[in-house]
Amino acid sequence: MAPIDRENLVCIGKVIEPYGLKGEMKVWPFTDVPEYYAGLPEVILDAGKGLRVYPVRSIRRNGRHWLFALEGVDERDGATALKGAEVLLGQARLKPLEPGQYFMDDLIGCEVVDPDQRPLGRVQAVIETGANDVLEVAGQGGVTLVPMTGEVIREVDVAARRIHIAPLPGLFGDG
Repeated sequence: MAPIDRENLVCIGKVIEPYGLKGEMKVWPFTDVPEYYAGLPEVILDAGKGLRVYPVRSIRRNGRHWLFALEGVDERDGATALKGAEVLLGQARLKPLEPGQYFMDDLIGCEVVDPDQRPLGRVQAVIETGANDVLEVAGQGGVTLVPMTGEVIREVDVAARRIHIAPLPGLFGDG
């Protein structure tokens, strides 16, 4: 089997905890269309011990979560061992994006600029809060948390690796 190229994988969810006694696990989806992925034949998990491909027995919805049943994970202890694992897919398996859509992973490393095109820093993480996502921007003044709301985010240009924002007063310590 050829080695898996981590650079071409995108995280679509994260294992939260085991579910039941037969190896199912609860997964938090990182997509707004989880039903698109219900028929996956296999997924790749990264549980911190290298990447591993798992054939899928079933994927079903449970409220805001998925419940995954994977081949080779047949009891609660096996599911517990995968707690915190990232659920990864190759880019070819991802749902095609509509114009103006992007993957959160695509934002990492983007330059953040103000309305005058002055650089404010680079995105080093995207934090999911439930209400709205937040960009963790590392700049000269340290790390700033930028809410991803329509009031603040003006344009996301993934191709140019740039995010245009209208910072809230005092967000970057400027008054």
